[in-house]
Amino acid sequence: HGNINVRRAIQASCNAFFNAMGPRLGIQKFTQYGRMFGFGEKTYIDIPEDTPGLLPSYDYYKRHRLSEREMEGRLVNLGIGQGELNVTPTQMAVYCAALANGGTIYQPHFVNSIYNRKTKRMESIIPANRTVNIRPDVLQLIKEGMYDVVNVPGGTALAARVDKISVCGKTGTAQNPHGQDHAWFICYAPKENPKIAMCVM
Repeated sequence: HGNINVRRAIQASCNAFFNAMGPRLGIQKFTQYGRMFGFGEKTYIDIPEDTPGLLPSYDYYKRHRLSEREMEGRLVNLGIGQGELNVTPTQMAVYCAALANGGTIYQPHFVNSIYNRKTKRMESIIPANRTVNIRPDVLQLIKEGMYDVVNVPGGTALAARVDKISVCGKTGTAQNPHGQDHAWFICYAPKENPKIAMCVM
């Protein structure tokens, strides 16, 4: 893709750009920002299949006897979200929602209320939430790139464009040790006042 900026790299899903960004970011910052968005920990959704996945860290690689140079090499792969990184579709939907809403991580849930047999009343369930400390201009840049992915020629998800609804998204590939890689897509809509976020794999 030549000499491109962040917005265009998101739009075109430019692996070379993000391969280069991984080592520049470094393992400590990679892990720090990943944790901020909830990767490597459960989402605490109210279904039993919730898993934390794996967010590799400096300590993780040291336990596996990798040198600093080898860690830098792994960051090339981590920069495009592959390698040892292991995330769930639910984590990706929560992450996408946080990008859409300006940086609030909401605990996903199915249940709005539970009937209490003792009190014989419905009790509301209030999901937890927390704010991610990311500059608004950085979030805005990511959102503009995600808009371009779906709505501007050269975007990797033009097929997801919907008339009269401004969908913002990002395509990706998830490695699969059991066969062909998975294609997946995260998105939110509408751009102006987001109401929905999802992950399709």
